[in-house]
Amino acid sequence: MNRSHTPIIKRHVNMDFSPASTLAWMQDKCDYKASLNAMSFSFPIGENYFIKSVKFYQDKIRDQELKARTRGFIYQEAMHNKEHARANKLLLDVYPDGKLMEGITKVLLDISRRYTPHSTQLATTCALEHFTAIFAHALLSRQEEFLAESDGVYANFWLWHAVEESEHKSVCFDVYEHIFGKGLLSYLHRVAIMLLVSIFFTLSVGIGFAVIRFKQRLSQLRLKVKDSNSTKGKSSRVRGAAKLSALFKGVAPSNYFDYYRRTFHPDDTDSSKLINKWKVKYAELGPAIGIGYPTDVTLPSDFNAQAYLQLNPDVASARVDPAEHYLRHGYKEGRAYRHDLS
Repeated sequence: MNRSHTPIIKRHVNMDFSPASTLAWMQDKCDYKASLNAMSFSFPIGENYFIKSVKFYQDKIRDQELKARTRGFIYQEAMHNKEHARANKLLLDVYPDGKLMEGITKVLLDISRRYTPHSTQLATTCALEHFTAIFAHALLSRQEEFLAESDGVYANFWLWHAVEESEHKSVCFDVYEHIFGKGLLSYLHRVAIMLLVSIFFTLSVGIGFAVIRFKQRLSQLRLKVKDSNSTKGKSSRVRGAAKLSALFKGVAPSNYFDYYRRTFHPDDTDSSKLINKWKVKYAELGPAIGIGYPTDVTLPSDFNAQAYLQLNPDVASARVDPAEHYLRHGYKEGRAYRHDLS
C-alpha cells in the first residue's frame, strides 16, 4: 500500500525561554502541565536513544525517500534534544524533582542499550514513538484550549514539539519494516517489545510521579511548619501534581491498542489537518534556512499558508508543505502567498 507521508520540516528553533516565563508557566494549578514538566527531563536522554537506534540502520536503507525522511527525523529529534535541554535548565530552578525522571529514563535506556540487540532498540524506539505520537495528537486536538490556558513560550514550545512528533511519527516504524520486513516474526517482536515497554513505561513514570508528589507535599509541609509565609518558597510554586492520568487526557484506549494490529501503521491516524492548523498560526516557524534552501531567502512575515494552498492548487494537490514549497520554488516563480497579492 502506497502512503503519502506528512512532510518532515527541518525547522531551526530557538525558543525565548526566560526565568519570568518559566515561573509564570509553573504557577499554574494544572496537573497536565506539571506532568509535561516532569516528562521534559526525560526527553533529551530519550531523543538521543531514538537517534542512535535509527542511525545504526541508516546506511542499510535502500529506499531514497525513506532515507530522506530518516534524515529529517534525526534533525527534528536533535532539535528537540537541544530545546528540552535549554528548557530544563530553567525548569530545574522551580521544579528540582524533575531530575528524578531524568535518572529513571537514563537507567532504563542504558540497560536497553547495553543488554539488548540493535533490532530490539529500534523496536523500543517504535514503541516509544507510538506513545509520543498519541500524546502529540491529543494535545494538537485541543491546541486552542491549550493556548488559551497557557499563554507564553512554553505553550508554543510544547505545540511545536507535538507537531514535529506528528510529522515524523511513522519514520521509525517504516525503517523497522524496511529492515526486518512485515512477516510474522517481525510482527511478534514488535508487539512483544511494545508490551514490555508499556509495562516499564507505566511503572517507571507512575512511580516517578508518585515520588515527586510525595516530596513536594513533604517539602511544603516542612515550609509551613517553619514559616507561615512559606507560599513564597520554591517548592510551593509547583501547584500542579504530576499524574500519569493527566498525560492520557483526551486519549482513547483504542489509540494505544491499535499498535497490536498486524496491519497497523502510524499514519492510520491522520494528523495532517491538526498540523496544518498549527502551521497557519505559526508560519514563521518554517524550514531552517541553509538546509536545502538559498541563504538569502526568508519566509515573508505576512506569509499565509492557507492562502498559499488556495491560490496554488497544484501545491495543495501535491500535499507538500506550503512554507517549504515557497522557499524552494514559490519565491522564484513569483507565486502569491496572500489573497491581496493574487
